[in-house]
Amino acid sequence: MSAVKVSEDVPRSAEETIDAVLYTRHLDQIFRKNREKDPRLIWQYFGSPSGILRTYPGKAWTLNFVGFPNDYDPRLRPWYIAASSGPKAVVILLDCSKSMAEGNRFKIAQGVAEVVIKSLSRQDFVSVICMRENYWDDIGTWHEYEIEVLGCDYNKMVPATSEQQRNLLVQVKNLTPEGTSEFEVGFRKAFELLSNSSRAGCLSTIVFVTDGLDSDGYTVRCGPGYYARSGYVPGPECRYNWETLWTEVEQLNREQEARIFSYLTHLSSEATKKLPGKLACDHRGSFKVLSDSRNLITKMRDYFNFLANSVQNTQSYWTSPYRDASGLGMLVAYPVPAYSTKIKQTIGVASIDVTLDEIIDHIQKEMWGDVSTFIINSFGDSIFHSSFSPNSEIASDPFFLPIADLERASNETMPEFVSIERSMRASRTGQQTVNTPGKYMTGNRTYYYTSLNNSDYSFAFVIPERDHVIRYLSEAVNRSGLGVSYFHHLTAYASKLLRKKLPYAYEALEGETLNQSNYYHSTFFLQSGCFCDLFRYLYVMSPEEATLDVHQFMNGREKDVGCWEGGRYMKHVRAEVLLTSRAGRIWRESFNASLPVIQVYMGTERGVVRIFPGQRLPRTYNAVKYEPIQMLNMAI
Repeated sequence: MSAVKVSEDVPRSAEETIDAVLYTRHLDQIFRKNREKDPRLIWQYFGSPSGILRTYPGKAWTLNFVGFPNDYDPRLRPWYIAASSGPKAVVILLDCSKSMAEGNRFKIAQGVAEVVIKSLSRQDFVSVICMRENYWDDIGTWHEYEIEVLGCDYNKMVPATSEQQRNLLVQVKNLTPEGTSEFEVGFRKAFELLSNSSRAGCLSTIVFVTDGLDSDGYTVRCGPGYYARSGYVPGPECRYNWETLWTEVEQLNREQEARIFSYLTHLSSEATKKLPGKLACDHRGSFKVLSDSRNLITKMRDYFNFLANSVQNTQSYWTSPYRDASGLGMLVAYPVPAYSTKIKQTIGVASIDVTLDEIIDHIQKEMWGDVSTFIINSFGDSIFHSSFSPNSEIASDPFFLPIADLERASNETMPEFVSIERSMRASRTGQQTVNTPGKYMTGNRTYYYTSLNNSDYSFAFVIPERDHVIRYLSEAVNRSGLGVSYFHHLTAYASKLLRKKLPYAYEALEGETLNQSNYYHSTFFLQSGCFCDLFRYLYVMSPEEATLDVHQFMNGREKDVGCWEGGRYMKHVRAEVLLTSRAGRIWRESFNASLPVIQVYMGTERGVVRIFPGQRLPRTYNAVKYEPIQMLNMAI
């Protein structure tokens, strides 16, 4: 069965919340069928526009340090954003004038900016502009302010990476409303940014937040005062003519065709609707009054519906890598938008995901000798390289080096690889032999490359000339003298199931001492990559059933067909178990308790670990860098 998570900002009793919970319950049957078709599927989930998340299989939600469930809004996650809207360039225009300091007006404006920024992904571009200008006060003091473009680049929109988003959110939070209104300069800057940005194929959008007032109050003057016989006479009070702004925006937007979404933070009279309302209506956007900053993502449904409906498709594709909210590391997701042809709207997003570690582990299973491999995106960034991988613990955004820097030696132009990279970035399939020395490999080698369906990714195997013949360890035909190999889960051999199926094992292992280190035998452990269906091994089978199956296969004569032909274990794993058993026998025969050696162990390329004295290892143990097994332990 599945489980439902409701975002903290979503009213539980709202009709749309209840409706979303009810209509998504029918997904359970689809989730189960998907799992039956592909047992490798671990998580399936669906997010609704109302902030409801349904996950399968159902699990208890993670808790924070005080014991409350961690919040999660699917509408702000990269997988939902990628499927519910296409690439876009968004300029957020905030009215930072003094009148916005009244009540909660500016708090609402900051909230709108926060929601929009958090709803962006790496494929989007963003800028935030704080609009205000210099003024004199009613006693003649000059106050200097100017329009401010937040972020790290005044003249160019920035990609909405996690780092850029955090930077903008901090700056928005630190803003204070001061100065007089200056919208014409702000809109001119917005259109300048939209025209200067490298944003081919992006949807141009402006989000405008204001209180709609044509004056910032008695203390804000648009000119210096003077002294008369009667005393000081303040300068003229600022009054704004919206006609000029409307005309200029219309001229500026003729080429950009940007949509303008206006939000009013204070409805003091119908007149305050005039400025933002007309801008939105004239430029194919929408207008809405916001009375408070609660649940803004739902109140701004007009904006998000527009982004979703601008896509209007059910195409699915792999996302860019992003950090999982539950701490599972870097993920790529495969989301599918659910578009209703009846109501002509996107009604949610369904998705599955996979960790980068799983992808890498799967690829590395097929490597041999000195073969190397890498995955790149359409920009030529190395998502994975067998000789180099970024540390995803350092930053929230993964740091991917250009593939050319990892394949070409620093003093070589390597023209052959320029052609290979160009083909891979264009999603072509092919092969090319290279003899120019590279960064990690010299001598003749052949690049075999292809693209991954419905994604921006391509991958390649680089095979040296000496490794064109695949070399795998073969099983010993004559097993006499090898003895029995025992799985590391020693206490399982004392269970009723194994004592019935393997009666000799309990006696051979000195059953009364199975909870201790076993000096009579070595034991072997299989890392995650050894299993064709890791989920089945860890969570469908009991520990006793898993131990029995592993023991019988590794010591038996069942044909070793491997994962691609419906087997349960990676091909040639049994050969490595049998080979390492010879080392176990040598360790046992030469072991001297008087020597200061506590353990002896070895690992193989495919993930077999042999240890003496025999003992149980944590199921999260992994001798290699990548640990998809850890992902399952954290998720369940």
